[in-house]
Amino acid sequence: MQTLTADVIAVEAMEHIGGNAVWSTGYLAFVDSGMQRQQDNADDEEVFLGDALAMVEQAREQFGVEWDEDLVRLFARESAETYRVLIERGVRFSCFIPRPKQHSVDRMAAVEDSWMLGRAFEHDFARPNVTTLYGAEQVQDPHVASPDEAHT
Repeated sequence: MQTLTADVIAVEAMEHIGGNAVWSTGYLAFVDSGMQRQQDNADDEEVFLGDALAMVEQAREQFGVEWDEDLVRLFARESAETYRVLIERGVRFSCFIPRPKQHSVDRMAAVEDSWMLGRAFEHDFARPNVTTLYGAEQVQDPHVASPDEAHT
């Protein structure tokens, strides 16, 4: 069986792997995660969809938030797998952070140490076919419309 590899360029805004996530509070939302199941905390795609839509409606006018139901459903379906992968890579979660105004069920898990998020992927970035550009800044390509221009 032939293994295919590709050259990858990772663009990282910070000077370390993990970006802003390592400086954040380390709270991550998951739907139907192993942690939720261990605590008999029932959650599913439809419950998450309802919570997400309520938050978008609340923030739409002030922040211009757009609703993308397909993207929200994709997140809900894939987040438990993301939780599993993070656990396999050594990320540990300590507890749920109650957010009753945003989530009708406990799904916001606290990372024990937010630097675990960067360390979880260090070996991927160290592969010989990966080049990481640290401290990258956003530059607008004059040949590509900005999001604001694309909607006008």
